[in-house]
Amino acid sequence: MPGKAASRSIQRLCIVAATAMAVCRLGSAQALPDPSPAAQASPSDVWVCAYYLNDNQAKDGRLPADQIDFHAISHIIHVGMYANGDGTVGPKGAVPLADCLNVIHKAHDAGCKALAIMGSDEGIDNLRHALTDPVRPMLVRNLVQYIIIRGYDGIDLDMEPLEDIDVPNYTKFVRELRAELNYYNPKLLLTAAVASEPAMFGQLQDQFDRIDLMTYDLAGPWPGFKSWYNASLYDGGSDKLNPKEPYPSADGMAQAFMKAGVPAAKLGIGIAFYGYTWSGVSGPKQDITGLTNADVNDSSEYYDIMDKDFQPSRYHWDDGAKSAYLSIDSPDKKQRRFISYDDETACAAKIDYVRKNHLGGVIIWELSGGYRPNQPEGQRDPLLQAVKKAWLLR
Repeated sequence: MPGKAASRSIQRLCIVAATAMAVCRLGSAQALPDPSPAAQASPSDVWVCAYYLNDNQAKDGRLPADQIDFHAISHIIHVGMYANGDGTVGPKGAVPLADCLNVIHKAHDAGCKALAIMGSDEGIDNLRHALTDPVRPMLVRNLVQYIIIRGYDGIDLDMEPLEDIDVPNYTKFVRELRAELNYYNPKLLLTAAVASEPAMFGQLQDQFDRIDLMTYDLAGPWPGFKSWYNASLYDGGSDKLNPKEPYPSADGMAQAFMKAGVPAAKLGIGIAFYGYTWSGVSGPKQDITGLTNADVNDSSEYYDIMDKDFQPSRYHWDDGAKSAYLSIDSPDKKQRRFISYDDETACAAKIDYVRKNHLGGVIIWELSGGYRPNQPEGQRDPLLQAVKKAWLLR
């Protein structure tokens, strides 16, 4: 019976064989893409990393892969790889192999890298179990096998919520996963989308290529809050949420992670291709007494906002927060609405912020939210084109 080292070598040979078989089944004469193609889309070290939901790629989905401008981004993260409680990956929601290869090939042709996300399709408790000592080694092997077979350039970790109780096992997981990726190819990327635990990520920053901050979903009808922007770049300045706290912002979160030891060059901030619609208020910093979760709709995609709510007379730009919003006022409180979203100006402001503060880049959630198929050709992805214009500006 072979020893552990021999067993691992055999397993890796099997992965290579499975890769070749997968390509043959697809009838492709081409080898899987090099995980680190020489072509570079970025004019600088700034990453523009966009999430792309498998559901939107599937047949009859909102955003077919051939409608994505891959030259507008440096990295695409395919959303649809799920970690289960027993350490397996999938099958729920797993991206079909043909769909994976379609995105990967299109990305690589444009000099863009493609990553697969690790989320959980069974809930946070199952993912927590998968990170425990008995199960974690299997999860690590399965994740790496998944991306190697398909030809992805790396893995993006998305564990939500990530709390203090998760720190010990998550720390082990990240170090073991980085080591396994290095065994195959040290150029394989490891990134994470995070909103908490800056101290832990300060300790783990050397294991990651990027630590991307989910600087959206920053406000809601929560105790002690007022109406505020979904994804503002800056806080309220001297006008604070309360005497001790500024309003939440991308800048505030970035400063907290840098203070915890994450280098600026490894940090990304978020651009939201969606917004929040508040009912009962008509602008930011207003009292929300009596508002509940039912009064805040977090599914207001950019295309919906533009199609259903946008009117020039309603538009406002907060130059302090660097955030756009629509204001619908009325004597009747029930008819008032405040719609907070990232527009083209906000997208450009965030790219400018990243450059001026020497951050690593931006993440976009999610590509289909900014896609408007009912518009003329060339005008269907205004947010992504605004990002592209700012990004490619030398």
